[in-house]
Amino acid sequence: MAAWREVARQVSHEIKNPLTTLQLALYRLRQRLPSGDDKNAATNADFQKTAGESFQSIDEELAGLRRLAEEFSEFARLPRAELVPGNLNEVVQVTARLHEASNTDRLKIHLALDPELALRPIDREQIKRLLNNLLKNALEATPPNKRCEVQIVTRHQDERAILEIADNGPGLTPEVWQHLFEPNFTTKREGSGLGLVMVKRIVEEHGGSIEVESESGKGTRFRVVL
Repeated sequence: MAAWREVARQVSHEIKNPLTTLQLALYRLRQRLPSGDDKNAATNADFQKTAGESFQSIDEELAGLRRLAEEFSEFARLPRAELVPGNLNEVVQVTARLHEASNTDRLKIHLALDPELALRPIDREQIKRLLNNLLKNALEATPPNKRCEVQIVTRHQDERAILEIADNGPGLTPEVWQHLFEPNFTTKREGSGLGLVMVKRIVEEHGGSIEVESESGKGTRFRVVL
């Protein structure tokens, strides 16, 4: 894990360096692109269309690189958990509201939170990061023409807290399931394969465990025991 963090730090640094320069160059090119009203033959409609499509492609690729750099950077600086008594339900509610507000048309989160769940030692920021990763994965796994439905459940079992995040996505194949928590394994073109590694690390930092249930075509359920 220490070696992976050092690799992630270096990769993040190398990716971030050229991004600002590329985005500035793209902005300057756009500013100097003649408008369609000019009479110059080089500024005809076909040129405008081609240039616009090219700029959009560059923008999308730059955004993908920035996401990759941010994920590597987040993994590289993941600190040790600082556990203090906290309200797990409240962290779930805040995180769920933010995700729904950011994805109003595509995401619906159903909460079933145990009102008798006692305060327990947690690192609030790391639990938020765990939820962010799992919700992001659920949303990205859902086809564009389908609404992502996620159910988050909390309950207590003796001295333990159970946190479940279930989605209605396509589920996991046996091949994906086998490698789910391995660094550098991803099914996404722009992914780094570090999101679920961070999730597992956060759970372990809390002295807990994580299990996965999945059925093809019926979704995936992550069960975290703290």
